[in-house]
Amino acid sequence: MLNQLYTDMKSRFFVTALLLSLCFYQNQATAQLKKLKNVNNQFVMEESPDINLAKYDIDLVTRNPETSNMAATWGWRGVVYTSIATDPKLSYLDTGNIAAKTAGEAFIKFYSYPAEEQDRLDALTFANEYLPSCLVACYNMGVSAVGVKGRFEDVKMYMEMVEVLIPHDKEQKALAANVSREKALYAIWRAAYSDSLVDSEIVYLEKLMNIPTYFNADIYLRLSEIYAARKEYDKAISYLDKGKEKIPQKSNEFLNYQINIEIDRNNSSALITKFTEAIEANPDNNAVYHYSRGVVYHNLKSDEVKTQEKASKAGQKPAPSKYFFSQGLSDYRKAIEQDPGYFDARYNEAVILNDSAAYLYAVRSKMTGAEYDKYTLAVNELYAVVLGKLEWVRETGLKKDNELLELLRLMRSLSAKIGDDERRIKYDTLYKEEKKKLESSQ
Repeated sequence: MLNQLYTDMKSRFFVTALLLSLCFYQNQATAQLKKLKNVNNQFVMEESPDINLAKYDIDLVTRNPETSNMAATWGWRGVVYTSIATDPKLSYLDTGNIAAKTAGEAFIKFYSYPAEEQDRLDALTFANEYLPSCLVACYNMGVSAVGVKGRFEDVKMYMEMVEVLIPHDKEQKALAANVSREKALYAIWRAAYSDSLVDSEIVYLEKLMNIPTYFNADIYLRLSEIYAARKEYDKAISYLDKGKEKIPQKSNEFLNYQINIEIDRNNSSALITKFTEAIEANPDNNAVYHYSRGVVYHNLKSDEVKTQEKASKAGQKPAPSKYFFSQGLSDYRKAIEQDPGYFDARYNEAVILNDSAAYLYAVRSKMTGAEYDKYTLAVNELYAVVLGKLEWVRETGLKKDNELLELLRLMRSLSAKIGDDERRIKYDTLYKEEKKKLESSQ
């Protein structure tokens, strides 16, 4: 009997405690909801909201599990903290300088709720009104960290908030304040670049590249630079091709980068194509590209001659020629025509003529009779032309020290080959004088 009485009392106590507990939590929820309405009233009813009080209330509402899952809670939190972030007079409320961050996070959560929930307690109306200011505040916080070493994550945090929230700014008020998704992504890239975070650079450069209305050649050039440094040349070239297609007015800049890549990987056939493309784009004023293409043709022919000579010495039949000294010579002369004072072009013209003469000299050794005499005459005539051009090079005074000695040695040798003793003695004397000067200066 006593046991039954004890059990009944225990049950009644439990039910009473449960009812009291439910009442307590209901009262708590009601109190928190009242605080949320108080925040609403501050902005709806008061001409000058008490932000201090609103912050106190919204912080309590946000922490309470009964109201922290309401869209209105996050909408009003965004409004309150935007007010703090954008009013210098309220800086004392921004402990830790995180008001813009708090506002951005609150609005991101708010806009994740269904539309019907956003519309309660005037939250949507005020969120839409304060959102542009929040975007500007977050953007400015991000910009202030761009270029500061070690601040990439801060820039990324603020600018990704901007990226997420921009679509909710239906009237594009933030855009009128010079805040855009493109600018936010560009800032993240710059921060990644500053911190040497190449993989992160790629992520945001590609995001920028994929925006149809974004035209910035630097994006494509940097992506190409990254992949060229990794020796992924085809990928580097592909980004430059995309840049040329999207921003045709920058084609020459993209082409120059492509040329540098082909030089880096020693791709002669591609270089000829690129130099030809550059020449065709500006045929009347392209001495540099004519000279550069001449160098490629010159090198290709020189390498071909070496290969042919090696085959002959091995008793093999040399492969037929694919390149000719005349190709390089033609480009050097075109460069000189467009720029008569182009030293490198004029020097290389003399060198390629000398190489041509040396080639004919080697061929002559296989000839007899009249053919031998014919080749001898042609070789001597070429050597005489080369001497005249090298004399111009010497007189410019641009060849110094060992380069000058090598030039004089060559001129002395050529004079001997054509039987011009007067010139041979002249260049021998100059050679000895310059050699003595160089030795005394060391």
